[in-house]
Amino acid sequence: MNENVELQRQGAGLMTEDATTQAIKQFEEALRLQPFDPRLLFNLAASEHNAEQHALANRHFQKALICDPTFSRALGQVVTFTAKNFGPARALLPV
Repeated sequence: MNENVELQRQGAGLMTEDATTQAIKQFEEALRLQPFDPRLLFNLAASEHNAEQHALANRHFQKALICDPTFSRALGQVVTFTAKNFGPARALLPV
């Protein structure tokens, strides 16, 4: 099995086990191999969000969206974060 795929699988498993810190490490390691993978960036951001690292999570959600502008789940997270932190009108402006 490809090392990156294995790291992604391990990270996803850790997310479901609520081992957030370990999941973050797995996704960061996988991103070293594929730094522009939008799903990896999204999963890293979701783990950071679970760890209450919201600003860092938002940066990774934004990077996922930059890598794949059609990634609607990433867009939803960016809009939600922006609206919560800067008000609903700000969420309508470009990232």
